[in-house]
Amino acid sequence: MKGSPGPLMWKRIHVLFETHPERLLGAEFLLKNGFCVRGNRIFVNEVEIPLLKWA
Repeated sequence: MKGSPGPLMWKRIHVLFETHPERLLGAEFLLKNGFCVRGNRIFVNEVEIPLLKWA
């Protein structure tokens, strides 16, 4: 998959979230769907996520 995180990144993410499977699913979703931060704004799939919704 073009633009997907490499195997080393996935291994590190899995280690960080292995005791929290729901958080692992969330991290996987965000990375597969183009999570990015531009300045002080958060985007997923080019859609801005308001900071109040993020918390």
